[in-house]
Amino acid sequence: MKHDLSWRNAIATGVLGCVVPVLAGGMLLASATAQAGSGQLENEFAAPPMAARPHVWWHWMGPDFSQSGITKDLEAMHASGIGGATIFNLGAEIGNVPWPKQTYRGEAYWAAMRHTMAEAKRLGMQISLVGTPGYSTTGGPWIGLERGMQRVVWSITETEGGKPLVLALPAIGGGALGRPIAVMALPVKENVSVTEVVDVTAMTDAAGTLTWQAPPGKWKIYRFGYAPTGKAPHPIPEDLVGHTFEVDKLSSEHSQFNWKNVLDPIKQHLGAYVGTTLKSISIDSYESDIQNWTAGFREEFIKRKGYDPVPWMVTLVSPMASNWVFDSARRPNTSGAGLVLGSAEETKRFEWDYRDVISNLFFDNGWKVASEMCHGAGLQYWHECYRGPFDRNQGVSASDIPMVEFWSEKGNPNGPSVVPSDIAASQGAGKNLIASEALSGGPTKSMWTEDPAFLKIFCDEAYAQGVNRFMLHEWAHQPFDDKYQPGRTMFAWGTHFGRHQTWFEPGKAFFTYLGRCQTLLQQGERVIDYLCMDELDGEADLVAKDVFLQSDIKVKDGNIVLPTGRSYAFMVFPRDGEMLPEVARKIKAMVADGATVVSTRPNKSPSLKDYPRSEETLRQLGDEVWGSGTENRYQKGYVFAKVEDAKKKCKLQPDYTVEKASAEAAKVMVLHRRNAGLDIYYIANQSDKAQDLSLSFRIAGKQPELWQAED
Repeated sequence: MKHDLSWRNAIATGVLGCVVPVLAGGMLLASATAQAGSGQLENEFAAPPMAARPHVWWHWMGPDFSQSGITKDLEAMHASGIGGATIFNLGAEIGNVPWPKQTYRGEAYWAAMRHTMAEAKRLGMQISLVGTPGYSTTGGPWIGLERGMQRVVWSITETEGGKPLVLALPAIGGGALGRPIAVMALPVKENVSVTEVVDVTAMTDAAGTLTWQAPPGKWKIYRFGYAPTGKAPHPIPEDLVGHTFEVDKLSSEHSQFNWKNVLDPIKQHLGAYVGTTLKSISIDSYESDIQNWTAGFREEFIKRKGYDPVPWMVTLVSPMASNWVFDSARRPNTSGAGLVLGSAEETKRFEWDYRDVISNLFFDNGWKVASEMCHGAGLQYWHECYRGPFDRNQGVSASDIPMVEFWSEKGNPNGPSVVPSDIAASQGAGKNLIASEALSGGPTKSMWTEDPAFLKIFCDEAYAQGVNRFMLHEWAHQPFDDKYQPGRTMFAWGTHFGRHQTWFEPGKAFFTYLGRCQTLLQQGERVIDYLCMDELDGEADLVAKDVFLQSDIKVKDGNIVLPTGRSYAFMVFPRDGEMLPEVARKIKAMVADGATVVSTRPNKSPSLKDYPRSEETLRQLGDEVWGSGTENRYQKGYVFAKVEDAKKKCKLQPDYTVEKASAEAAKVMVLHRRNAGLDIYYIANQSDKAQDLSLSFRIAGKQPELWQAED
């Protein structure tokens, strides 16, 4: 039975099916009770509580902060419907500042922070602090070069063997700053095996002089070391320039030192507010370039992969390059090197292992340490975990609130819309609150011309993708007399939301709209039918390889249940037969317990670990669990080659279908959440035209209502 429902006032009975004039973002609720909207939820929808409201990124520009301006900013935020603010301490980037002695973490700074906390407590707002000066990434004036990020450096010397050599090798890493790793000799010929690489480290003295009886022929001598990258957090207050560095994120020792220096002064100066008004420490997007070594890296690699990486490192360097450079897929750029050890396949596998160890050290010694130490201080840990040489899907699992990003322009190469895999991985990690740096703007777009009518379509899209808390970018702190307008900005970046914005007063309705959407989108959890590992395949949740391997996954009544309690009908492994043996073993155990899995038969490991025995292990597991067809029964469970076959076996129907639509129907987005007996559908029109469409939902025996977030 279908019901024509007004967008603004909708009550109907029977099977949930409706014709919806889709004008903008809106909520459709289905409840087993007579009125879904009665009671507390309806009251909160009308007047969003503080916990449901959007937050802002509050940029303090250099020494330009004042207690009077802090009070005015916070009162304006509160009156607008903003629930909290994250404080960034950035550079001023202008001269003639009125308060040059107000330095980062100086006496006036902590006084201003205490005033901020007291005012936020009075208003019932939450404050978060960024864990570094600048907005990227982790470090501070307590980090010197010796605790900073490290990179591999090298020199290459060609020589002739057949006689004793006394060879002065070139210095590496700026002389005193460079620390040794090893000296390796490689015969210059075709088809070099890794067993032919000679470790001559013990024959090289501290000054870099090699004394060696080299066999006849041409040799290349690789002198490897590591040195600081010199990368600093940015853009930092001017008083910190030159003595502030990014911490070595691959070192647990240095990460702990960093976070102790972040957290101890906060507890000392703001302890009365920690865990209440001061809720969390945040990390912004990763913009710290590469790090590919740390003290103890060689030993960590051997422990994790079972072989020594150093002889293989000659395959990653180019005589034309001064450093390893990573592309967006976290792969070393080896153009111009062309060196293969053993075989191209073995060399490729080593590179995979090398990237994998770096990624895991970022997580184990960087993000995990940050999370644990923030928790130990009574604070949550929020992280915008992307862009770096690490697995972002693994990274979100350490965050209390993972954060993504979207811009106020589509197709922006600096920061695209929300990446679906980030949302899927956050949900797979059991994170029901997923935040986003919202409406970041570039200088060509953010020129005080943006307004809610322009911004709303981007917001609706982000909500429909799974974001349920906005961190609006940006609200620049206004420390000066109100006669100076529009006042401070965060350089040339960001949509301008401050109290001097021309549409500030009528714009409060926009913030209320966001709060109403978030009130419902924070209810319960999103309804997702199945789970993927590593790569997103359709409308699924996502789990990183290492999170999958380390999780105690159960199978209950045929469903796959994660430790977070999230349950899925089946799981997909989309790498077309490339699989670690330990992943295949876990699949075997799950299927034996009754799970349904979608995966092509494993045929190769990406890793050099245990190669070539790893391939025989996969062949045996393939014979046992996968068989030879597109469907195989193994003990209590099933393995399918196609998602469609698994859906059919699990009797899964689409969560919703579009039965009748206009030509613009493809621009309608739908998201489904469930909280106890309540189903919530968010319907967003991404067209600039009104649409009439007929939607059918996978719900029966409930009463639908339409909740209009604008009013």
